[in-house]
Amino acid sequence: MIPHVESFRHDGNVGEWRARPIDRILPAVGRIPQALVWVGQVEDGVVVAAEIRSGVEPDEDATLRIGLRGAGDLAMPPIGWGHQFGFVLLEDPSGCTGRELGEENSAACEAWFQRQVDYRDALPPLFEREWRLRLTTPDEILEARASEAFDRLPDLIQGAIGPLEPRGRPLAKTRPILGTEGGVGVEFLIPWSAFPPVKAPRLEEVHLAFEWLGDSTDSGEGWITRTGTRPLQNALDHVITPCRYGLNGLLIPGGENRFSRPASEHAIPYMIPEGAGDLRSLIVLDNHAAGYLYEPTGETWSPAAFEPTFEVLDVGRGERLCTPVLAYAQGGERAGPPDWTETGEGDWFGLQVDPRELDYRRLDNGDLLVKSGVRVAWSYFGSGQCGACPRVNLDFFHIAQRTGRITPILRFGGLAEPEFRDIEIEVADDWRTVTIWQSEPVFEGDDMESTWRLTRYCLNDAARGDAFEVCGEEDEVEEPPDRLRRRYSGSP
Repeated sequence: MIPHVESFRHDGNVGEWRARPIDRILPAVGRIPQALVWVGQVEDGVVVAAEIRSGVEPDEDATLRIGLRGAGDLAMPPIGWGHQFGFVLLEDPSGCTGRELGEENSAACEAWFQRQVDYRDALPPLFEREWRLRLTTPDEILEARASEAFDRLPDLIQGAIGPLEPRGRPLAKTRPILGTEGGVGVEFLIPWSAFPPVKAPRLEEVHLAFEWLGDSTDSGEGWITRTGTRPLQNALDHVITPCRYGLNGLLIPGGENRFSRPASEHAIPYMIPEGAGDLRSLIVLDNHAAGYLYEPTGETWSPAAFEPTFEVLDVGRGERLCTPVLAYAQGGERAGPPDWTETGEGDWFGLQVDPRELDYRRLDNGDLLVKSGVRVAWSYFGSGQCGACPRVNLDFFHIAQRTGRITPILRFGGLAEPEFRDIEIEVADDWRTVTIWQSEPVFEGDDMESTWRLTRYCLNDAARGDAFEVCGEEDEVEEPPDRLRRRYSGSP
């Protein structure tokens, strides 16, 4: 297990490590000096500390290699693509001929399949990290594995897997060891952001290697010392926000002002570790999907990489709201799974909200009244009747503080066809009433006019706040002020 180092100072002084058990000894080879190595976990990441013992002038090319990689083979979804009706998966190129595409299109499908095989061969290095530290120039840290692999990819592929681009940068500090000839201390801090994506939520799935790279004494690949690798074992479980989302029901973000879509059943989630174990984003490998994508194109890559993000809103009293799927946590523990009465527990997709449109009020009895919207967004796939039309949504939820149960008490969702079928919404400042106007076209010959009707909802009780009820309906009312139409009159 990697020990936690409480009083770490990143200054190259390895004196603070000498009282700890040595993790590895890299033996001296020729002019490559011996090195004592320690590994510890600090708040900002993992530290590899080394005491370089040298009684001779060290080889100026002596380079310490520090590598991280996930355990096991890289997991990816089967080769395929998706559209608004589901996903198409191919086990091998013969699956193309079975799709009754015709000879020409079958040949194109088979060629696409082979491109995906070649493309996948280039992905494993992106799940590894390899830094090289030359003792004579510790400020020049070269990442020689993932960064080079990513840079070699065409721009089109880089765009499809952008979340896999290496991030973060280690920082090395060195200091001469007093009383020695040529001895030097090294502290190599690997921040969590620089870690490779890891499939499992525990750090023992990451393996660490540290070795000397020399000159002509190498055995072919250049690594003089072969210590093998060790897992980064620790007791830190990672959770997705304090609301403790699971890995089922993940949403693939649709981009600015678009709804998300559910991840496919074959999607593979990865994480970048966090020091506090509190994740606010994931990297998900899933097949590319788009509206009407019945056959793959030159811009279809299997898999693509997506980065769902999670937001947390502190509402006081040790309670938090989490998004994009509305969830609730109390006192550091999730109070219960997202649950709403209309379609039953587990329909997370129906609870997706935009954190930018989320607000709450504390009720007299301590419960929460949560408002999501008014939200204007477009479909992920943009398919079907009025598929390009904006969606207008307003939702209110009641959250019982005692049980953590989330109950929708007002849900409105409508399609807006600008200047044909329009929607306007007004929420009273005290949230006690909600008025929704909707227009319908009326044709007289070649002429069209719009008629408006309204529905008003009232909160049943200011203290309980657990239900909205219809408290008024009117037909053929005056056109309401333009509050929403300016927001959805354009494109996303």
